[in-house]
Amino acid sequence: MSWVGKAEDHASAHHTYEHLGYGENMRIHKVFVEGAKWQRDQLRTDEAVERMAQGILATFAEVIEAQDRRLPPTTDVQRRHAEKYARAAIKALVGEESRP
Repeated sequence: MSWVGKAEDHASAHHTYEHLGYGENMRIHKVFVEGAKWQRDQLRTDEAVERMAQGILATFAEVIEAQDRRLPPTTDVQRRHAEKYARAAIKALVGEESRP
């Protein structure tokens, strides 16, 4: 299975950005998978991919909240979901298997 498949397997298709009012609801893991693809194509090293993926996770809540100040602050549950999906993408990129 490819690293993209592994990242998608770890992510749930049931979490969306419906509350953001985008024209098209995106599955939350798609942001991380697409970002990881770009990072891999651009950076070509696992270390650089790891740093960039950590950056995605670190700025996720800030970017979403900045989109619309009327949104409630990102909750701990949302942060845990974001961390789960970012970690899955990172592990898939650097070749680590998730451990139960």
